[in-house]
This record gives sequence, C-alpha cells and structure tokens, in this order.
Amino acid sequence: MRELDDLDWKKALPVKERHEEFAKDVAAMANSGGGMLVFGVQERDDRTSAAGALVGVDAWNDNEERRLRQVAYSVLQPPVHGLSFRELTDGDVRAVALTVPASSDAPHLVWSRDKFTAPIRYGAQTEYMNERQLEDAYAARRQARTDLATRLQDAATNAVLPLATRPQVWLSLTAAPTTPRPSYLPRLTEREFSTMVSKALVWNPFVVVSPTGVGIEPRPRYRRWTTTDSFQGVSERAVEVHDDGTMVYAVALHQPPDAQELDVHPKALHEAPAAAVWLLRHVSAALNPSSNYVLRVNLHSDAWPVYFRTYERSRLARRHSPVVRFEPVELTIDPQITKQRLLDLVRTLVADIINQGGSEQPSNIYLHRTISD
Repeated sequence: MRELDDLDWKKALPVKERHEEFAKDVAAMANSGGGMLVFGVQERDDRTSAAGALVGVDAWNDNEERRLRQVAYSVLQPPVHGLSFRELTDGDVRAVALTVPASSDAPHLVWSRDKFTAPIRYGAQTEYMNERQLEDAYAARRQARTDLATRLQDAATNAVLPLATRPQVWLSLTAAPTTPRPSYLPRLTEREFSTMVSKALVWNPFVVVSPTGVGIEPRPRYRRWTTTDSFQGVSERAVEVHDDGTMVYAVALHQPPDAQELDVHPKALHEAPAAAVWLLRHVSAALNPSSNYVLRVNLHSDAWPVYFRTYERSRLARRHSPVVRFEPVELTIDPQITKQRLLDLVRTLVADIINQGGSEQPSNIYLHRTISD
C-alpha cells in the first residue's frame, strides 16, 4: 500500500532531537483534512512510497505518548488537539498508528529555524502553503467559528424555548464538536442515547452529593434525541444529544414563585456545569472521541435583573450585584482529558458564571477540589 495525502509511513518513532519534524508531519495532516501516521513501517526502495516491511518500534509507553502530545501542543501554533494513538501488534512486532483529526483551527504553523511555516500534504509529499493558500485557510477558520457559534446558539434556543412554561431562569450548557460527526455514520439510537445519559446523570465525580437517580424518557426530534425531567408538570431539566455530536444540557434555576425577584440558588449554578461536562465526556466517547468541543454557557430569563444567591456563614443570603445582562461563557475542551483536569475546568466555568452575580470562588459545599483519576 502506497502513501496517500492522508497516510504516511514512518520507520521509527520520532527522536527527541528532531521534534520539529514530527510537528511538521502532524501539522501537515491537520492542515489537509486529517490522516494517519504509522510508525514501524519501512518503505520500499523503489521510490513509490509503498510499504515494504513491518519493522516495528521499540520503547513505546505512556511517557512516549505524553512526549509526542506535548510536542504537538507546544511546537504548533495553534496546538493540535484530539490526537489518537493506537498500538498494533503482530506477534512480537509492534507498530503505532497516530490518527490526526481534521482541524477547524487550520492553518497550524510550525516554528522552525526562526520562522513559521504551514505544512500541507500533496499526495505522498509534504509541501508548504503559499500566501493565497494561507489567506484561504484563515478565511475558512473564521467561517467555521461563525458557523459553530450559530450551531451553539440555535441548539440552546431550540432546547429551552419549548420548555419555558412559566416565568423562570434557565441555564443552558451547549457543546458542539469542532469537527462534527459525519452524517454518513449511523444515526444515534434510542438505546445509545438512554445509556449515555443515564450513566452520566446517575453519578457524578465532580459534585459532593451525587444525584440519587434520573428518569429517562427519550423523545425523537429532528436528528437528535431529547429527554426532560419534570416536577408538578413543569419542565425542570432538558437533555439533548444530536447525531452530529452536539449536546445540550438545560436546567431551570428559578426560586419559588413567591420570591420577589428572580433569585437563583447557588446549588444549581455549581452542579449544572458539573453535570454538563460529565455528560459531555460520555457523549464524546460514544460519538466523537477524537474531536475537541466548544462549550457555551448562557442564561435565559423572561425578566431582568436576576440575582445569584450564595451561602454566607451557613445561611442563604442574597448577593447585591444584580445580573442585568449575562455574558455567555465559552471554552474549548477535550472531554477525554483526566478527571482532575475536567474538574478544574468545571470550577473555572462556575467561577465565570457566579462572578457575574457578585460571588468570587466556587463553593466547596457543592464541588470537590480534587478527585482521583
């Protein structure tokens, strides 16, 4: 089998002294729509780039994988995320296949010898982008970000609006993959949806008090599945998972109807982001494990201002900083990173949310500070 624009044979693993060469190969694949590097395959001597022998690699372990990921993160600008390594064996011979996903952050630049270059694949060769190609790549990146922002906004609005049956405050956490799951793959089934949602919502490692249970009642919608929890006939929470890997977690935050203002309890402001991020980990693993996600948090209210409340000296007190306009919170996340790093991101999300209502740090009453991976 010959090399292609999305397939590159490598005889050996990259050596530490030549990390720029590895970064160039990764960038070229990411800039060309994704592909695979296979280490441990020697090419034939006839200049056809065809595979000649399976020679295998030595010293493949977790430390080596971390080293290569660090190169892709630190040498490339912007970094390439979502690398997937797979060890393949044939008897005593080992090869390593590295899958580089297509990237909406292209062009990825390599810093080498006091200059930036933008590698790209042409068949079996690696070349460099010219000025016109760079211009087109940056224009495509801007358009991809605009399209992604629209997808996030539309998904949140479509999930929340049909459920708001009385004046209340809703928090929506919407996540969309930077590389959507291809439409030619099988549609998400009811069983797959129910399994991932029930696993994610019945136990959560980030919160101090885990949920005691959740009722899943899947309903099909246009290219997605949805379920809602209700209390006394009023929708309190909605979960959606789309065929392309997009996820919506929306929860009602309102206080009892006799409250004079739209007060929001601190418990939900802490636990909703934790639930959404943990659900995203399950959705990503099932549908789109190699893609990063952009997570967007927004507050929906029929009236303003909204008041975030918090605990002070063991009692519930109101913060005197009204939220007259909520600034949506966004971050890019790899859902398959360690649980501790995900917890750190959850606490960052919570801080960005509650800071807008006058609170400073996430409360340890609701969220752990550290967890074991």
